[in-house]
Amino acid sequence: MNNNPVGSLNNWMQKLRAMSIPWMVLVYVEKVGSKWDKRKGELQKWSNGVGDRIEKMLKKELANAESVIDVQLYNQVSGEYSIQLNNSRCLVVKLRRGECSCRWWQMQGFPCRHAMVVIKKEKK
Repeated sequence: MNNNPVGSLNNWMQKLRAMSIPWMVLVYVEKVGSKWDKRKGELQKWSNGVGDRIEKMLKKELANAESVIDVQLYNQVSGEYSIQLNNSRCLVVKLRRGECSCRWWQMQGFPCRHAMVVIKKEKK
């Protein structure tokens, strides 16, 4: 087994090297297409648009959202919400822009616990 992506591709292409270039390209495109179709089928099984690992992580974050005391709609037009935490901090979640002032959402690419509380409250 090889963890190096180039070595992995090299092993994958080894059988194709004896072929002429047009045939090698054709077989390579077919292999990539079959991998693409397999991945697409796996993606369509996702219920929430994310895989199982990310879904578990999101559920864990939501379960740890006890620090959120209150959620108030701040600006309906821009979709901004004010989040009151139990340590007297206030955060702003901008649902339409996919942002939270804690910066987790922007850095990780998926909602933080503050945003998930808002999403749950708004039933989105």
